[in-house]
Amino acid sequence: MRVLACAKVNLALGVTGRRADGYHELSTLMHTVGDLYDIVDVEPHEGVDVGFDSRGSGIPRDNTVTRAVEAFMRASGCPGARVRVAKRIPERAGLGGGSADAGAVLRALSAMYGGVSEAEMLRIAESIGADVPFAYAGGAALCTGKGERMARLEHRHLPLLIVKAAGGISTAELFGRLTLPAMPVDSAAAASAYERGALIELAWAMRNALEPLAAALEPDIAALKEELFECGAIGACMTGSGSAVVGLFPDFDAVSQARSAMAGHSFVHACRAVVPVQ
Repeated sequence: MRVLACAKVNLALGVTGRRADGYHELSTLMHTVGDLYDIVDVEPHEGVDVGFDSRGSGIPRDNTVTRAVEAFMRASGCPGARVRVAKRIPERAGLGGGSADAGAVLRALSAMYGGVSEAEMLRIAESIGADVPFAYAGGAALCTGKGERMARLEHRHLPLLIVKAAGGISTAELFGRLTLPAMPVDSAAAASAYERGALIELAWAMRNALEPLAAALEPDIAALKEELFECGAIGACMTGSGSAVVGLFPDFDAVSQARSAMAGHSFVHACRAVVPVQ
């Protein structure tokens, strides 16, 4: 079975506190990017056999895909799976590639073997990582808690341009350096604007509480954001823990023009109006 592991962007991300379990309390508007994805092939197998065709720096032995297969095996009693992942989503970018891979594998295993309720699938996803429940479900949502609580929204095809410089940021390092209170972000206002298709309001609400600290570690973030505005973006912010920056444009023609202007960067992705069906 072949499934697409779609990237995500955070169009607004607030950090409101630190939890007793060590995670941070978040409020974030998450949006699936349906035309930026890893390709995941899953087939029945005795045991766990996971491999990556990675264009990045390599995948650790303890990875989200292996954990997803093992967690599903424990929940379902299935014999296992062979998984091959062709990576397209850049690493250390805040685009959720590892979570997307795990979510895609869980969808495939659920379809292939069955026997596990949707509520249990979401619990399995949460056990793998904070973003994995959203990656499993896809679409758009206002996510709270550590990211696992989702208020689902109707998914929209937004005119977005995603740009990343050559560097990257460690999520663990960034949150380790974060001091509270963080920059205030009204993710609920962003979600309301998203739901109504009010692009100007959404553009004004695009903020990421992690961005000031990330930009201090990776100065290209601020430069990319400024360049997006110069190319016609009406809103822009870093996604996730960085280092990719996402720009919101008035329409898809403007995205295409900006993509040509920013083509010299190490990674540039222009979202299209029509996305593949998973």
